[in-house]
Amino acid sequence: IDQVVFRGSRIMLEVVFFHRRSKTLIVTDIVQNHEPSADGWFWRTVKRLNAISAPNGGFPRDWRLSVRDRATARRCRDVILGWPFEQVSLTHGRCIRENAHAHIEDAFAWLE
Repeated sequence: IDQVVFRGSRIMLEVVFFHRRSKTLIVTDIVQNHEPSADGWFWRTVKRLNAISAPNGGFPRDWRLSVRDRATARRCRDVILGWPFEQVSLTHGRCIRENAHAHIEDAFAWLE
């Protein structure tokens, strides 16, 4: 299993894994894809505003605000996007089985 520590934030840190055999990217918090039907209106709204609601979940906006060293974060992103993953297994929400690489590219678009 390959790994990279996603850095760039002084308060948030995450290790991202890539399992070569299954072509699976494994994340915990930096990409979330919460199922909207699992929550009431309040949490659905909060998660939608934080850009972490399925089917188009992504990198939470609160994390984005904590990333001050964008050059380091971009280097970590480039390692992740360099892996040939075809699916994403994540802790928070619906796993991504189709167009996974494009989905993660979109999740990191804010770093440009």
